[in-house]
Amino acid sequence: MKHSFIGIKFRLTYLIVAGILLFTSCKKDLPPTCDPGVLVAGYESNGENTVAKCWVNGTEVVLSDGTRNAKANSIFAAGTNVYAAGEDGGPVYWKNGAEIPLTHIGSSATANSIYISGSNIYIAGTDNFKAVYWKNGTEIILNGTQATSVFVTHGDVYIAGQDINLPVYWKNGAKVVLTPTVVYGEIANSIYVSASDVHTVGFVFGPITQPVYWKNGIRGSLGSGFPGLAEAVFVSGSDVYAAGEQADPSIFTGRFDAVYWKNGIEIKLTTGAPSSGRGNSIYVSAGNIYTAGYYSSGVAGTTQTACYWKNTTKIDLTDGSRNAAATSVFIR
Repeated sequence: MKHSFIGIKFRLTYLIVAGILLFTSCKKDLPPTCDPGVLVAGYESNGENTVAKCWVNGTEVVLSDGTRNAKANSIFAAGTNVYAAGEDGGPVYWKNGAEIPLTHIGSSATANSIYISGSNIYIAGTDNFKAVYWKNGTEIILNGTQATSVFVTHGDVYIAGQDINLPVYWKNGAKVVLTPTVVYGEIANSIYVSASDVHTVGFVFGPITQPVYWKNGIRGSLGSGFPGLAEAVFVSGSDVYAAGEQADPSIFTGRFDAVYWKNGIEIKLTTGAPSSGRGNSIYVSAGNIYTAGYYSSGVAGTTQTACYWKNTTKIDLTDGSRNAAATSVFIR
C-alpha cells in the first residue's frame, strides 16, 4: 500500500509519543516493533525501475513515482522533520516526502549522504566525476572524484570520499589523504567524528577487495583478511562500529555475509549457505545496534530483500518478490 508524506509531521510526532508510551511497556523479549523511531532509507524495484522509499517503524513511504530509476541513499531526522538524500533523474533530497532537486553541472550526479546541523542542510555527492557537497542547495566542488559521506560537528564539515584511487576526507574543504596501500586503490565510504578523532571506513579494491578502517588517517585492522568491504562507521562512547560484508572462509564460494564489527571483532548477521547479504549502514542507540542492508536466501542472483537488524535479529522491510535494499538507518 502506498503512503504519502501528507501530514508526516503530525504522524511522526504521534509515532514518537506513541512509541515512547509503548516502549515503556515493552519487555526485552518482545519483537522490535516496540522501537519508538527506526527510520530506514532505501529502494525497491517495481519491475522496470527502482523506486526510492523510506520506512518509518516498518511502515513504507514511497518517495518517487517509479517512472525512472530512483534511490534514497541516506536518511536523517531533525526535530519533527525527516530528510532523505538520493537520486531521481539527478541528485535530490526529500524533506518530509517533498522532493527538492539539487543544482548540478553534469548528467551523472547523485546525492550520497545527508546531515542536518542547526538550520543547515549538508549533502555529499558526486557531480560529473567530481566530489561535491551542497550546503542549503548551493553546490561546492571539492578536490577529488567522489564524496560518499558527510558529518558535521562544532561547525566543522567532514566529508569522506576518494580522489582518483586515493582514500581521502576533507575538513572544511581541505583534503586529507588516508594511509593507502602501495599498489591498489581504495575509497573511504563513511566518516564519523568523535571528540577529536576522525574515524573512516572503506575498502581496498584489487584482486581481493578488503575492508579498511582508519583512525585519524592511520590504517587499522578490520575484517578477517578474506574478501569484504566496509560501508559505514558509527562511534558510541569508546566503541567503534562498522557495517559491511565479509566472505565466510569456511564455505566461501562467492557468498558474503552481512556483518558488523565492534572494535574490529566481526559479528555475522547472515549465516549459513546459501544466505548472503550486506550491511550498508549502522546506528547505535540505547545499547542496541541497528544495521540496515539486504539479504538473499538463495544462491548468487537471488532477489534481495531490504531489511534491518536490531542487534542480530532481522526485520524484513520488503517481501522479497522484487530486488530491494536498505541503504541507511537513523534512530530518533
